[in-house]
Amino acid sequence: MSGHVPAALIASWFFCNEHEVSDVAKRGVQGLLQRLIDGEHVFSGIKFNQLDIAGNGEAATDAIVQIIKETMYPLKASGHNIIFTALALRAISRYSVTEDIITGISKYLKLFHNSGPGWAHVPGQKELVDPRSFLPDSNFSLAPYENIGDMIHAVCVHVVPDHFNRIGVGGSVHLIDHAVAIYDLQEMGYNDLVELGLRAHHEHLSLWMSLPIFSSEDKPAPKPSAVLPLEDAYWQQEIQGGGGGLEHRLKILYGAYRFDELIESQKDRKIFQQTMRYLF
Repeated sequence: MSGHVPAALIASWFFCNEHEVSDVAKRGVQGLLQRLIDGEHVFSGIKFNQLDIAGNGEAATDAIVQIIKETMYPLKASGHNIIFTALALRAISRYSVTEDIITGISKYLKLFHNSGPGWAHVPGQKELVDPRSFLPDSNFSLAPYENIGDMIHAVCVHVVPDHFNRIGVGGSVHLIDHAVAIYDLQEMGYNDLVELGLRAHHEHLSLWMSLPIFSSEDKPAPKPSAVLPLEDAYWQQEIQGGGGGLEHRLKILYGAYRFDELIESQKDRKIFQQTMRYLF
């Protein structure tokens, strides 16, 4: 899924420019980006070229919006289509781009038309499984989202380390990035997309909570990080890409801190800030 790499570049820019990021942290992000550009990512066939982004400032985004509207719900590819679209539209809103770039993004998003909701792993089984094949957890109930606030609360309550013993539909990182993308679409005024986005995220979280649980032997419990990316000490350690590669680590830099800003409940913020330590 080649969209991960440019999405990571865009997400990194927003992280560095929308937070009080020290020079040490910025150099750390730049170092991860250079590793990504040099090919250290799970999509090793991608090569980077210089892009001419000097457009006339009037590149139409209608095509992008129409395509994502057609593919937002039911859930596609663990919400990647929504995550990529929101980041692209945020970038386009800041910088004028050529029509070729708009066309390229549109063509890429069309690839999601035939996508399913994502994949899941089952303990003791190598083959990936359609997450819709599992029955909902009888102990889990998720009311329909009425608004963005309901979605944010649900993520805070359910996307917690105690539930990280599931593997599939993108896991915690994508549930958070997906939620942020829907908020970003609303903030940019794409209100007609938000209702579909909320339904897609509700399905996303419901599917994740229905996945089979791995034992601690098969999937050791994650350990919290003593330091976080806005602390210089975080960048003074060796940073690995993790299971999803550097592109996911870079995207969650933006997603986690952006999500934290959206939480209104102090109780929910306290829960999420503990969860953040298990994301990095």
